[in-house]
Formats: sequence, structure tokens, C-alpha cells
Amino acid sequence: MTAANAVLARFPLADQHFRLRRAVESDVGPIVDLMARDQLRAAVDSAAPERRAPCLAAFHAIDADPAHLLCVVDDDAGQWWQPCS
Repeated sequence: MTAANAVLARFPLADQHFRLRRAVESDVGPIVDLMARDQLRAAVDSAAPERRAPCLAAFHAIDADPAHLLCVVDDDAGQWWQPCS
């Protein structure tokens, strides 16, 4: 496995710079929040604390399997990119 937060790629987009990196456990909360804001998933997913436990378990299963890779995109300051609503 690669080191936590290892940058896999950097790319510019609309006068900003972003990086693709391996997800870490602290990314699970923002991923759950993002899923909960999606109109198609809102009826199924929520950002409630009890919903995070299965997501954390899934993250650990993915992270432990060298055949899988969960990535996130953030800016060079480490801030998650937030889509416009």
C-alpha cells in the first residue's frame, strides 16, 4: 500500500490546482456527507452518526485490500472540493 495521503496526481482546473490522493479514515465523514447531499441518494443515505459505522467498516475493508483503491480529490491546501448546489 502507498503511504497515507500520498498524492497520486496533480491537475489544474479552472485556475485552481487539485490533487488526487489515497483516501484515509478521516475522509469517510466528508464522503458520507457528500453522499447524503446527493438528490438520488438522499432517500437512502444520511449523514447521521449511525450511518457512518458501516461506511467506516467498508473503508477499512477497501483499504486493507491491495486490489482496491479509494481516492479523493482536494486542493493543494488539503481542502475538499465542494460542488455548487
